[in-house]
Amino acid sequence: MDHEAHRDLKIVNGVLRKYNGNEENVVIPSNVRHIQEMAFMGSKCIEDNC
Repeated sequence: MDHEAHRDLKIVNGVLRKYNGNEENVVIPSNVRHIQEMAFMGSKCIEDNC
């Protein structure tokens, strides 16, 4: 995942709130301390969940 793909992640105060992309592989940046429940809801296919 390149730098541009990070714009698909909504991160607020270290919390990943929402993923708006369509990549199969998502790399969570090191500044994320928590992933909000349902942050990936609506994502078509994350590789580990296919």
